[in-house]
Amino acid sequence: MVSIDLCDGDRTLSPSSAPSSFTYPRLCRYNTSVEMNSQSSTFHGVHNRHHSSGHRDEPKMFSPAGRTHERVNSEPYISSSIKLPPPANDGEANLCHYFSMLGLPLGSISAILKVYHSLESRIWIIENSLEMMEKDSHLIVTQGNLDSITREDGVSRWTELHQCVDFHIKMAARCKIPTKFWFVNKPNDVNLPQRFGVCWGDSDQWPAEREAASQIMKNYVTPEHACNPIATEVRKVASRLDHVAMDLEERDKFVSVIICTQGVPTDEQGLRGAAVLKDYLGCLVGLAATLPVKIVFRICNDDDRVLDFYNVVDQRVESDVIDDFWSEALEVYLVNPWLTYGIGIHRIREAGLGTELMDLLDEKPFTLEQIRQWCKEFFVGRGHVFLRHPTLDWDGFIEDLNVLLQREKQIFNPVKNKLCDWIDVEKLSSMYQRHTRKKLHLKRQASISGARKDDHCEHRTPHTRHNPLSASMKDPVSNHHSRHNHFAATMREPTGHRRTTFHADSNSHTSSPLFRRNSSANERPESPRSRSNPHDLNVATRNWSHRAPNELRPLETLLLEVPLLFPPHNQAVEPHEYFSKWKEFSEDAFESESGDDLKELLKHAVRKAKFFLHPDKLPHDLTENQSLVLKYIWDVVQESELATMC
Repeated sequence: MVSIDLCDGDRTLSPSSAPSSFTYPRLCRYNTSVEMNSQSSTFHGVHNRHHSSGHRDEPKMFSPAGRTHERVNSEPYISSSIKLPPPANDGEANLCHYFSMLGLPLGSISAILKVYHSLESRIWIIENSLEMMEKDSHLIVTQGNLDSITREDGVSRWTELHQCVDFHIKMAARCKIPTKFWFVNKPNDVNLPQRFGVCWGDSDQWPAEREAASQIMKNYVTPEHACNPIATEVRKVASRLDHVAMDLEERDKFVSVIICTQGVPTDEQGLRGAAVLKDYLGCLVGLAATLPVKIVFRICNDDDRVLDFYNVVDQRVESDVIDDFWSEALEVYLVNPWLTYGIGIHRIREAGLGTELMDLLDEKPFTLEQIRQWCKEFFVGRGHVFLRHPTLDWDGFIEDLNVLLQREKQIFNPVKNKLCDWIDVEKLSSMYQRHTRKKLHLKRQASISGARKDDHCEHRTPHTRHNPLSASMKDPVSNHHSRHNHFAATMREPTGHRRTTFHADSNSHTSSPLFRRNSSANERPESPRSRSNPHDLNVATRNWSHRAPNELRPLETLLLEVPLLFPPHNQAVEPHEYFSKWKEFSEDAFESESGDDLKELLKHAVRKAKFFLHPDKLPHDLTENQSLVLKYIWDVVQESELATMC
């Protein structure tokens, strides 16, 4: 059985060695294991993907020696009702051991192996500029069998990156993943190459390649270059890939490009600026748009401006942006707090082996369908475990999920700083109940709306043209009372104010502020830019920001309720595509949190919000009210952040 250092992989394993009897050591609450049939436990050496001999020369570098997918034996290895085929070779076997040692569930093997088999090779672009010597990064320190993970702060960015790269050098060698490592700058030490590979040549050279790669990273102590012309390396990768792109597409393969950087590019002379950023972004867009690649950014920097830039890149380029382990865990928790972001998920994403759902974890809250899909992918795989659908049978789904979780060992949760289940069933149930109540409320409101609209039609004056927005032209002061404003019904009033019921005519009135009808007639429709009244917007923004005349709402409440200031909730603001780019936070992310833990969550949440709201990021075609509401949110969030973080 393979022993793996989960931090930096110092324990070695010859890539050509393989266990004579494959046993998958499950980290379970119950002492269970998964064993291959004895007839299928013998491996027959390493099979090159292209059955080639001799080293590849540089122009053919993207067709390295690799893995075949011929089965050693068709017998599955079994854990209860979860069945998986045996490893095709010792590379797959060692990858399975990595899953186990990283605490990943057995069911996730199938999904990751699917990515593994589609992966042709990897390119790691490693920044080695002086900026990497800034001491604002963190090291992962593991204790025991992943029972505790702590971090060492104040290390250099290069030290953090060195730990990451060293781990993946060893993983590449053990799991037979052809990988090239490129330094952005040529090292001054003539004994250190700018490029080196693992599992790239003949299989009998792989142990030496792995050892050489580890020594290169170990001996490269101090980057000494002032410039970071990373766009140049991206162009070189694109040029090499262009020659083999058609072949990769025909074989349904892709290349992972992992870009490790502190984030700020320069040109060859070390100059920065808008032109350099534009050139870099253009190179990335071209790489992703025309070639079969998966791009991963491994960022060694906590600077908000750098992370903002890569969030912009992520919107333009299909990619996965990954920060350090703790920052990523917080990012995931803000949108999907029901999930424990374990070290195994983090390492798999860094390796370029993440599934589509893994790439979305820190992007937005999962739907019920996506949660079920995640559970199937993560715990079931290709097994025959029945998992009921949450929208059809919620109690049954939770019952099935609890059975699956009982099979898995608890994993260290960096947000809670303790061992937790992979899924917080209690928090998941709380989210579902809130979702159900919201659906019932919307259904009830739709029913009321339909009834009142019917009543409105029955009482409409004959031969009168009805315009629901016409009252705003007659009486600007009371416009916010007469419009069909769903937002007003959901917002709380500031202290000292109460909602008033207004009469549409002398004989009828409504008891709710939701759906009003106007009695004015013979009025023309307004243009989209002029249909809103500033008084409407003032009331809406004030209700959002203050719970008393001089008292701001809590920062977490403000962040959660930002969407209520956007259309269609707020009819005082015209629709715009930009509003749909707001990334909502989960209400449960801040629940039961306090003290420093809450402040850390709010720090990351505010960073996301300010990226969206920053004046330099806003579209140029916003109307006056659209600009006003975004500026108001920006100002209030900054004021509340200052008061909360002090």
